[in-house]
Amino acid sequence: MEDLICACAGSRPGNFPWNYYGLTYSPYISRLYEKVLDLVDMGVTTFICGMAMGVDMDIAETVIKIRKEYNLKLRLECAIPFPDQVKGFPYSWKIRYNDIIARADKVTVIGSKYSKQCYHERNRYMIDRCNILFAVWNGKQKGGTAYTIKYAYKMNKKVEILNLTEIEDRD
Repeated sequence: MEDLICACAGSRPGNFPWNYYGLTYSPYISRLYEKVLDLVDMGVTTFICGMAMGVDMDIAETVIKIRKEYNLKLRLECAIPFPDQVKGFPYSWKIRYNDIIARADKVTVIGSKYSKQCYHERNRYMIDRCNILFAVWNGKQKGGTAYTIKYAYKMNKKVEILNLTEIEDRD
């Protein structure tokens, strides 16, 4: 079986259709866990995550957890759009971010400083290097996740989508 690379993208907490910090978080994380295991079963050995708050970091933490629980040789690459990405994050997110970076196999910084296009450049970097995109999406046609999905299709990549609206809101 070929070793596949999976780019990961998704919504930030404020773009979830339910309260990100509410009771739905547990079923959401369970779905991520199941999907990452499915991707591993398909032959994915490397995950590239963009390190934004929300889905990106949730998937990175899920890969780290699965790698440890199953003693798998999964690789995690953190694709950072610019060096100070974490600067504006709330403290709790900075802690998570730094923990993920410390456990990553590779950290790639795409641009030298913030620009209007830096997130799109990061997303194109991930898609250009992957075989498959795993997107966790709210279904909205605008925004970074929608852009990344469209770019992946344009580049003839396999796309797997977990629609956030399919996860039952239990709040």
